[in-house]
Amino acid sequence: MARASGRAALVTGAARGIGAAIAERLSPRAPRVSLADVLDTESAALAERLGDGASFVHLDVTDRAQWAEAVAQASAPLGRLDTLVNNAGIVNVGSVDEYSYEQWEHVINVNFKARHWTSPAMASALIQCTLVRC
Repeated sequence: MARASGRAALVTGAARGIGAAIAERLSPRAPRVSLADVLDTESAALAERLGDGASFVHLDVTDRAQWAEAVAQASAPLGRLDTLVNNAGIVNVGSVDEYSYEQWEHVINVNFKARHWTSPAMASALIQCTLVRC
């Protein structure tokens, strides 16, 4: 966590569970923590509880266009974004005979394919950070 000091961070899946715990640990160390999730109410409440250095950004990690907007919103306050915690993930529990293809595809999209959308959205932010040695 010491490496988080002075860094602007974006945490996906930050509304609850592991993502919320990560945001809570980063918050006192990082000047800016953006909580990204589809659970707007829970994320906004956590951001409010964490204080001025935290904000909420709506992000469906499976939507490529939303990645670009989330990165832009998260980087705006400090003019940079130099840490990504790509935590978002889901699980659907059910018996094999009742588990639909759509359920399986949604899990694959959130847990695996969404990681690909991270690259183009974060590349310029992380390259800028590297060049100025954030």
